[in-house]
Amino acid sequence: MLQPASEESIIKLIDNLERTINAMYVSAKYESLVLSTMAESSFFKNIVELKLSIHLMFIDIFTEEKYMLIADNEYMKRFHMKCIKTSLTEAYKGLFGWRKKSRSMWGVLEYHLLDKRYDEIRVEYKKIKTNLDMLGTKYDFKEVRDQTVHYSEDIINMYEVMYEQSSEDEVLRTINTYIDVFHSMLLFCDKIVKNENVLCSSKINQLETFSDFTLHELAKRIINTKKKLSEVFEKTFPYAVNQWDCMAQYRKKVDQIKKNIETKFEMNVNNSGLDNIILLWNIDMSLRFMLLDFMTILYAYLKSSVIESIFIIRRIVIEKTASFGRLYGYDGNTKDRENSLWNKIKMLVPLSNVMLKSQLDEITTELDEMSQIWTEKENRHLYVHLIKDRKELPVVLLNLEQIDPLIYVNEITRLIVLVNKINLFVVDLMKCLQKDACMENAKSTEQDNEKIKSFERLFDDILDGKDKNIILESMDKIRRMVDNI
Repeated sequence: MLQPASEESIIKLIDNLERTINAMYVSAKYESLVLSTMAESSFFKNIVELKLSIHLMFIDIFTEEKYMLIADNEYMKRFHMKCIKTSLTEAYKGLFGWRKKSRSMWGVLEYHLLDKRYDEIRVEYKKIKTNLDMLGTKYDFKEVRDQTVHYSEDIINMYEVMYEQSSEDEVLRTINTYIDVFHSMLLFCDKIVKNENVLCSSKINQLETFSDFTLHELAKRIINTKKKLSEVFEKTFPYAVNQWDCMAQYRKKVDQIKKNIETKFEMNVNNSGLDNIILLWNIDMSLRFMLLDFMTILYAYLKSSVIESIFIIRRIVIEKTASFGRLYGYDGNTKDRENSLWNKIKMLVPLSNVMLKSQLDEITTELDEMSQIWTEKENRHLYVHLIKDRKELPVVLLNLEQIDPLIYVNEITRLIVLVNKINLFVVDLMKCLQKDACMENAKSTEQDNEKIKSFERLFDDILDGKDKNIILESMDKIRRMVDNI
């Protein structure tokens, strides 16, 4: 079970997070404007890039931390834990890198620090560099990160990665370890610019920097008309999580049974009917995974402040793009289309089943229409890798502010409806294949019985006495075993 922090400490922490997010946003906005005026590369431009990147990542991490704390459902908490580890990984990669660290935002400062003016702080720089190395050695969230920004074909692995996220206290300690190092980097940068006429100390009014907050409030009212979405979170969501959890446990049991049979009897369990059912089961779980993730993000979005909204709407874009790519693939991407869940579903639909074939064509038409309209895949990397591209840094915040929430809220709700429709279609298809498999098994059993009877007649003709009775008894046992399969 999850290990909750005390209620009093959570309230204080949430309050601190909200105030910090607001302050970091103002700093990031100002640094974005300053950076946009710097044309040529310079030491001080590197400093501004570093400060801006850290402030952006702080906002991202603290927003996810807040919604981990206020979530009243274990699935939601685990989702935000994954997002936190993903953000920490992206922050580390953007600031320090895994390879070619000398070219990273932090690494490029070392050359400039050879100047004698910085003799005193060069030691501090190396100490921070050592702490950054420690973070890279101590923590490895690559698998969690990959499972958060992509939908894997291995649904059981996705399930296990999700349920490995179990301790709030552990996540909070991890955040603090990273933040301590990142904050020391900020203080280091401030020492360099102190007494330098590079950054103005004045701050920009928050409302002046972001005037489209009313669109987010409107989007929230639209998706929660008459509090219907709130009712879904309170009643339907917990049931859906429990159902998904049960499916995963049954799926793991099936795998274990197959493994035991193969080990005990030294044989491969090859059954196309069973394999197709398992494939559809995996697809069904993947679809439910998507729906739960969509609802988790929308829950956070409904409760978000103005500044938090622009970072959560970014998460909606990432989630929508990743899920649709896995579900159907984007127009012009043959590989995605071939590996998509929908392509796997299509191959299992019996063409003789008129009702299923009609539903298949209807859903395919809608998916194809979406794939031609939705083109965010090309820009998705800007939202996943928030601080990776230095050329984009001056406009990262502006790009986030300019995401139209009305468009993306409409698209994510449309995708929720469609994924739910596909989920119901998969259940109907599974029932159809189960029925066909039973009929095929009955037919096969009848054929096997007939073969046994023919052997019995043969032995009846050529044998007599004790040997005949022993063989016929064996045949009868085999027939009863076949009937019970």
